[in-house]
Amino acid sequence: MDWVGTTLQDRIAAAMENAGLSEHELLTACESLVGEDLVNKLALLNLIRRDSTTQYSPYVSVIAEATGVKAVWLQWGVGEMMAGPKQ
Repeated sequence: MDWVGTTLQDRIAAAMENAGLSEHELLTACESLVGEDLVNKLALLNLIRRDSTTQYSPYVSVIAEATGVKAVWLQWGVGEMMAGPKQ
């Protein structure tokens, strides 16, 4: 699938589905990666639940790490969703 032109929220939903994570599980995974003190739960939940129209978020790299997708793909929709073997 060509992800260019899709929204950040579309790609987050695809990453969650690919990782088999619910909203709560993704929030918990993000908190465990960076610590509860650094996560604004409301902002992150709005992003996960598609209640935000933003196309940039400081949580992109954390969500990518938690779901196992490439951060560049998650932020911009370019390249492959998953990292392939390094050449």
